[in-house]
Amino acid sequence: MKEGNLEAAVADVVEVLQFEQWMRFYFLVEEGEKLRLEVPESMAARVEEKSSHLAGLLQQMNHGLIDPQKSQEAVCGFVGENIEGVKHSPYLVPAVFDSKQFKLEMYLFNLWLKAYEEGFDTEQDKGFDEWRELYAAWRATDQVKQYVRELESAPAPAVGDPCSRTVQ
Repeated sequence: MKEGNLEAAVADVVEVLQFEQWMRFYFLVEEGEKLRLEVPESMAARVEEKSSHLAGLLQQMNHGLIDPQKSQEAVCGFVGENIEGVKHSPYLVPAVFDSKQFKLEMYLFNLWLKAYEEGFDTEQDKGFDEWRELYAAWRATDQVKQYVRELESAPAPAVGDPCSRTVQ
């Protein structure tokens, strides 16, 4: 188990949240007023091949009804079972959600997703590995690097711990 590497812990937690977002983005199916996650077997196999460390979350959520609470519970449970105390100190992972790095990375990811959402809507076969590559390429552009420098000098936004049971 690693001790005290906040940057690595942030990267691991962010990846889980991005993966869950990817599943919901492409594979939500409406059933009346309810939503079900339906990741096709071919895409599940691709996840197993390219991102096997996330396959458990896919298996847990796939073919089930989903709402914000169930999604949050699944993600937080996955982080607790696979990252907290396993890859990183159990004391470090809660600090991730309060860190400026985490808040900045999630803000940037959501900004990227909104900017390219329309294009992604037409590409139903985009795997999570491709999403990560596209995001990394966008993140590496000079314009985004400059924006990050500006954001890093500003106070952290108040996002809070999505796994917390308390209201903030």
